[in-house]
Amino acid sequence: MKQIKTYIMALAGTCILGSCSDFLDVTPQGELTTDLYFSQEERINEAVSRVYSSINWRFFRLGTMYFTTHEFPSDDVRMNTADANFLTAYNFQYDPNNVYVERLWERWYQYINDCNQVLELTKDYDDETAALYNAQARFFRAYWHFDLMNVFGEVVLRDHVPAENEYNIPKSSEEDIYRLVISDLEYAIEHLPTRQEWGEENLVV
Repeated sequence: MKQIKTYIMALAGTCILGSCSDFLDVTPQGELTTDLYFSQEERINEAVSRVYSSINWRFFRLGTMYFTTHEFPSDDVRMNTADANFLTAYNFQYDPNNVYVERLWERWYQYINDCNQVLELTKDYDDETAALYNAQARFFRAYWHFDLMNVFGEVVLRDHVPAENEYNIPKSSEEDIYRLVISDLEYAIEHLPTRQEWGEENLVV
């Protein structure tokens, strides 16, 4: 009988120790492991790539939207078309029903959100690499806000990834937009390398 009890106690001890070992063998939640760090860095690189992809869309895929809002109202264009979307812009009327105006507004805020996604992903890092990522994102965020303000005047300021209840918010004053633009550009000036420091291999062509 004693021998059976001994076996039971030994078996119970083995199970307890085994389960404790499994329980304790978990990924630390309060610190970044090497695998998690590199996984996060890949996500950040992908987010930065999305920021740069906006340049391609702006100058090639969205040429019509850009020229509708930036060039048609200028003295550089003489309108000879019956397209209502072009004519309203040509006459300084930014009708929300104008498909090109609407798409530009949506697209520019998508680009701003891409920039804020980079800043969100790097917020827990405090090193030169994170600062370089942030500087690139903040430069483009400043550009898109500045361009929106040049077209529409007062616009919605987006300095972070919006929460669910932050999508329908009032427009900000031009003063607030300028303050964000200047702050972002000053950060970019401080942390971005010069063309020579950056190296030809890292330039976007």
